[in-house]
Amino acid sequence: MAHIETMRTDAEQKLIDEVMGSSWSNIQSFENWREACVIDAKRKALVRVMKEFDEYCETLGVKYFAMANTLKGIVAYEGFLPGACTVEIGMMRVDYKKFARAYQATQAEAGKDPFGFWALDEFDDLNGSALRRFPRLRVRKPQPVRFEGDPVFDGASLPIEVSPYVEISIFDEVPDDFFMRKKFYRQMKRRNTLFGNVTKAREIVFGRFDPDLEPEAVLERIRSLSYPQALLYSLIPLRLVSKILRSKAQRYEGRGTECVCRVMGSRSKTVYASDLGDCTRKPFCGIMVRCPDRPDVWATEPVTETTPELRRLQENALDIVAEIDRVCEVLGIGYFCCGGTMLGHVRHGGFIPWDDDIDVGMLRDDYEIFKEKAAEVIDNERFFVQTRESDPNIPYLFSKVRMNGTEYITEYNQHRDFHKGICVDVFPFDYVPNGRGGQEKQADAAKRAARAHHAVVNRQYPEYFQESTETRRDLDWWIAQKVGRALAKRSWDRSLQATQQAYDRVATKHNAVAAEKKYRYVASFIPSYTMAKVEGDLLPFQRVEFDGITVNLPARPEVFLRMQYGDFLVWPYPHQRAGHDLLLWSDDEGVGGGRMAE
Repeated sequence: MAHIETMRTDAEQKLIDEVMGSSWSNIQSFENWREACVIDAKRKALVRVMKEFDEYCETLGVKYFAMANTLKGIVAYEGFLPGACTVEIGMMRVDYKKFARAYQATQAEAGKDPFGFWALDEFDDLNGSALRRFPRLRVRKPQPVRFEGDPVFDGASLPIEVSPYVEISIFDEVPDDFFMRKKFYRQMKRRNTLFGNVTKAREIVFGRFDPDLEPEAVLERIRSLSYPQALLYSLIPLRLVSKILRSKAQRYEGRGTECVCRVMGSRSKTVYASDLGDCTRKPFCGIMVRCPDRPDVWATEPVTETTPELRRLQENALDIVAEIDRVCEVLGIGYFCCGGTMLGHVRHGGFIPWDDDIDVGMLRDDYEIFKEKAAEVIDNERFFVQTRESDPNIPYLFSKVRMNGTEYITEYNQHRDFHKGICVDVFPFDYVPNGRGGQEKQADAAKRAARAHHAVVNRQYPEYFQESTETRRDLDWWIAQKVGRALAKRSWDRSLQATQQAYDRVATKHNAVAAEKKYRYVASFIPSYTMAKVEGDLLPFQRVEFDGITVNLPARPEVFLRMQYGDFLVWPYPHQRAGHDLLLWSDDEGVGGGRMAE
C-alpha cells in the first residue's frame, strides 16, 4: 500500500502527546496495521477472483472492462488506489447475458458448482431474500485475515474473516439524440428511486438491513422514509419493481446507438461505445485484466513533471496575473493569490507541477471596483475582463480575466457561447458573522443559491443540442422533443443575471453591517468554502516572488491552507496529481490539450 510521509512540527507532536497521551500514536498504529491486514486480505481475494473470472471470459469470448476507481488505480499504479480494496468492472448488456447464460449452463452440466473460489450472484443475494440492481462475483467462502501466516484478531479476540465481492455494472445502449436521452434518464431515475424506496421500506419495516452496511448508513436509511411511507412502499412487490427497472434499462437494446451508460442504480458517465473498444489488456496486481481502449474516459495519467506544453499554459497564466497586479496597483485596490496558487508557493516555491492556472481573491469592495473599472486600464488588446456584465452567458458566479486570441476548452464549457480564452479566476470574499452558527447559516444559504444558479445553467442547452440526430422519428422521439424543449425553454427564458443577483444577495448580506457589528472574518463560498480572519490572517498582504513575477499573498497563508487542504505540506498521491479536465487549448504558439486534440 502506497505511503505518504506526514510532516509534523515539534509543537504539533507535543500537542498530540499532551492531549491524547504518549501511547496514543502506538494505539493508532496498531489499528492502522490491523486495517492494513484486512485490506491486504480483501485485495488478494479480489485479485484471485479477477484472475479466474478473466480466464473464464476469455474462453467464452466475452468482454468486460475495469472502470471508475479501479481503472484509475491500474493507470496510476498497475494496482489498487491507495487504501482501496474494491474492484469495479463493467460489461455491456449483450456480454453480460452471454456470460450469465454460460455460467448457468456450466453449473447445470457439471451437476455441481465448478467454480470453487467464486460464484455469480445475479440480482438476488446469497439467500434469495433480497434483490439488488447489480450482479456480483462473490468469494464463495470467507477468507481468513493473516499476517505472516498467523490469524489477525478483532477487538473481541475473534479471528477476522473477509468476504469481498466484485460488483458488475451493466452498461446499456442509450439514445444518441440529446432530448431522447434526457427523457430516458428521467424515466430511469424515477424507477431507480422507486426501487430504492421499496428496498429501504422493507428494511425499515422488517428490520432486514444489509449486514455490510455501516451503522451510520443504517441510520441514514431509517431517516430517509417516515414509517407511514415505509409501510406503504413495503406493500409494493420488489420483484415486480426490479423486473420493470431491468426491462426499462434495455429499452434501446439492439438499436446500435453510439452512446452507452450504466442506468440501473446511480448513473455512470455516458460514454461512446467506441471509447470502450475491444477492451485492451493491462497489468493489475500481477495479472492482466481488460480495460477500455480509451482509459481517459475515467482515468488520466498522473502528471509526474511539468511538461513543456503545460509550462506554456503556466506562462500564459503568469502573464495574466502580472497584468492583474498592474491593474490593481493603478486602481489602488488589493488582491491576493489563493487556492492552489497559494499552495504552490508555500509547498513548491511556484506552480504546483501539475497545475495549469492561477486563482486570485479580492475583498468585495475591491472586487466591485475591479469589475467596474479594470477594463478602462487593462491592456484590452491582450486581455478581457469577463464579468456577468461584459459576457452575460458565462455560467460562473465569479469573474475571470481571459487572454485574447487563445482557447481553453473543458468538457463543461465546450458547447457554451462565451469567451473561452486561457484565464485567471477572480473570487470575491465577503464578510461573515463571527459566530459559528451564523457562518454555517450563511454558507448553507450560499450553497443553495449556487445550486439554484447552476440548475438553470445546466438546463440552458446550447444551440449544438437543438438539432435532432435521431433518424427513427417515432412517437417516443416526438414526445422527447416536445417535453425536452418545453423543459429547456423554462431555463432559456430565465436570466443568469437574476440568479447571479440572488446569489450575490446571500453572499454580501453582512457586508453593510460588518463594521458596525465588528465582524472579523471574510469568506469565499465558491467553488468551495474558504474563510479567514481579515486582520492578521489576510491583511496586510505580503509581496512574494512566484515563478519569476511578484504577487500578493495573505499575511498568513497557512491559515487558509489548513482549512482547504488539511496537511497541506503533504503531497497528494500520484493519481490525484492532475490538472483541469482540458479537452483542447491553444495560444499563439499552437494547439495542445487533451482528448479533442488527439
